[in-house]
This record gives sequence, C-alpha cells and structure tokens, in this order.
Amino acid sequence: MNNQDIESVSSQLNLWGNFNSGILYLVKSMCTMNNWPYGEIWQGDKNDEYMVWTGFWSKKENYFEKLSKFSSLHKFAKGVGLIGRTWEQKKLIWIEEFSGSNDFLRSEIASIRNLDAAVCIPIMHEQKILCLLCFFLKKPTDEDRKNAEILFTSSEVIGKVLVGLS
Repeated sequence: MNNQDIESVSSQLNLWGNFNSGILYLVKSMCTMNNWPYGEIWQGDKNDEYMVWTGFWSKKENYFEKLSKFSSLHKFAKGVGLIGRTWEQKKLIWIEEFSGSNDFLRSEIASIRNLDAAVCIPIMHEQKILCLLCFFLKKPTDEDRKNAEILFTSSEVIGKVLVGLS
C-alpha cells in the first residue's frame, strides 16, 4: 500500500453518499489491500462520553460473528483499553501481542479466532476524532506497520472527505 492507494480510496469515498457507508468502504478497502482479516468501526456516542462499536467488515463474516457481537456490547471511555487510549491520545496505537497485555479487554475471544494483534487508527478532521478504525491480525509485519502509518498520516484528508458526506 502507498499514498496513491490511499488517494484512490479517498476519491472513491465520495461515491458512497453518506458517512457510514463511506467509512465501511474504507474499512473494507484497508482490510482487502493489506490482507487484514477483520476491521471494526468505533464512534463517539451522542454525548461523546464513550466510543461505541458501529460496525465491522471481514471476508469471513460468519467466522468473526462472535467477535463482532462481543465487541458491540462494549463501550470505552477515554483512556480505557486500546479504543479509549487511541481516542485520548489521538494517535495510532498497536497491541503487538494480546497475550501478556492487560490493555486489550477482548483478547480471549480474538485469540480464539487466531488473532494475536490489533492496531487502532483515529480518523480525524480538524483535530477532532470522527471515528476509530481497529484492525485485527495474526502477526504484524513491518509492511503492516508501514501501511497502518500511511493510513494514520492520511487520516485528516480522509476525514475531510467523510465530513463532506455527513
């Protein structure tokens, strides 16, 4: 993945008509381009007190159904868990290995699905977080780290497009 790939995906977001469809397309595109098995979308609740799960994408939807249902039951305050820390710090955060991490509350169910790591990436507009994208994978590679960083550095551009869909 490179910056041109992100530009291409960003230009396609306009075709989706609304924010929710656009962000789901973004998650699907990132999973597909990077061969990441599962991606979640988290957004602030109506009072911006908690991040709540608002959707997911995976090529293996049925395989990850329990993980997505389990995630949908949670909400995170700023600073709590991977989601809350990413929200608070406004930066990309990795958990390279679930085992041994007290900071990932869903590690057991993710491990059952052969997922060992996660990266959470804020999508922002004018320094405000619009949503968080959380991707799960087996063993992160240098290429995964590079691609996550490319997505993060492009988050303001993506955020601007998404705000236009609102």
